[in-house]
Amino acid sequence: AEAERDADRKIQVMQTQLEEMQVAHNRSVVVATETAAELGGFRQDVEMQVAAHQHEVRSLRSQLTKEEAARRAAEDKLKAMEQTAAVRESRQRENAEEAEMARQKMTVLERE
Repeated sequence: AEAERDADRKIQVMQTQLEEMQVAHNRSVVVATETAAELGGFRQDVEMQVAAHQHEVRSLRSQLTKEEAARRAAEDKLKAMEQTAAVRESRQRENAEEAEMARQKMTVLERE
């Protein structure tokens, strides 16, 4: 009878230990599930941030491309204006030279 009671006590101790292990396991599963959910949410947040940054980079690249095109157009316009100014200056010099030559001829003709 003593051996039976001893065996029953051991069985009860083992059952209690098993129940405690099951409770601990269930807590671990809950913690793991919550952690996985948090990580999933974190991952989603990171993916959204990455997508937003990628959109911002594309937008900035597009803006930069437009600004570079505008700068090139302004440089081309400036070159054209400089060329026009150079042609005008050249014509003015030629006209001034022709006028001077005409004055000199008039002076020579007046002397004669």
